Amino acid sequence: AAEVGFENYHSAIYTSTSQLSSGAAAIDALYGTPFRTIVIPETVKYLPEEGLFYGCSRLEEVTLPSSVTEYSKDMFAGCTSLQSIKGVGKITKYCEGCFAGCDAKWIYLDPEAEYEARVFAEMDVESITFPAGFKTVPNEMFYKCEKLSSVDLGEVESIGNYAFNGCPIKTVIIPKSVTYVGEDVFSGYPIPNSLYGEWAPMDNVYIYGENIQLGPGGTGTISATQVTIGNTVRRISGMIGRNTSTIIFEEGSVCEH
Repeated sequence: AAEVGFENYHSAIYTSTSQLSSGAAAIDALYGTPFRTIVIPETVKYLPEEGLFYGCSRLEEVTLPSSVTEYSKDMFAGCTSLQSIKGVGKITKYCEGCFAGCDAKWIYLDPEAEYEARVFAEMDVESITFPAGFKTVPNEMFYKCEKLSSVDLGEVESIGNYAFNGCPIKTVIIPKSVTYVGEDVFSGYPIPNSLYGEWAPMDNVYIYGENIQLGPGGTGTISATQVTIGNTVRRISGMIGRNTSTIIFEEGSVCEH
């Protein structure tokens, strides 16, 4: 049986499948518990589909069965002290919000893996470079990462809604590979210590996508002091953003809107 719910315990070792098979009881068994180390052995074959370690802010080390190949929804969300995950196989899927609110060390961008929404939301990451072959940024992937100021989109082709919303990114280059940018992706960031919660626009956004669709909705995709349309752009559809004050077309640009 598992040892759970005691403030003085620093670790828990699960030796049966009964408490971790399925359902609300399984999820609640670990939700917000104070353990620093948790070991789930190979004999456990089924883990909850949502929130397994959600809110375990003291958790530092987890050992999981080698059969684990995906991080489930909200699996480590709010685990702000997490330092080590052991035992897992190759991770092929990062489910919604699985590392939201964790330390930036858990950001891993694998072009072969599948990513759902909010996987790395509200983390303390400062810069991101997407590796070669990484094509799709899901909705809210880095939502409200309040230290994220630098993004290199690499070979990304599609950027989901709110993917970088609330991040203090001053300048971004949207490369030629990008064909879709969702709603409120680069829409500025909250002004620190603002009395009324005002947001500041980005400084510069450079668009080089040859045939690019900008997000739906009434607010558009970008809020920036200046947007530059590169000479590789041939067609833009959608809405740049109502708060953009200046649009510049590079010399040689032949663009249809």
